Amino acid sequence: MTYALPEDPRITAETWVEKGTETSVSCEVPRAFPPDNITTVLSVEGYPNTSVTGNVFVSFSLDTNVLPAARHNLVCVSQVFSASKESKKHIYIYGKYMFLTILYMLSTLFFFKKKTQFVFFNCECVLLPSCYLKP
Repeated sequence: MTYALPEDPRITAETWVEKGTETSVSCEVPRAFPPDNITTVLSVEGYPNTSVTGNVFVSFSLDTNVLPAARHNLVCVSQVFSASKESKKHIYIYGKYMFLTILYMLSTLFFFKKKTQFVFFNCECVLLPSCYLKP
């Protein structure tokens, strides 16, 4: 029987996710053959209750309430017969105040080194190299 997993699975997810929200995560296995014989599992590493199984495309809504605020690995494993491929993607779940602290530290670091200029909106900092520091 002919089968193929020519490419690694592709994970789609936001990198930074606020704790207490839901976000969509998905994994696609491009050009896999035959699609009906592909088994794909997408999960958050170390948290078995956060996995979904399917064929060449799997997705689910990740509830960040079940995970601690930290860096996590999304893992997508695709298998067809004896062939297997795996991809990982880091996601960061942050608490609101933790994120503001990180932004403050970064703004202080870059502002004093004069490498990047910042714009502040509602206490959140957005890196915009062409803008000036405005209250």
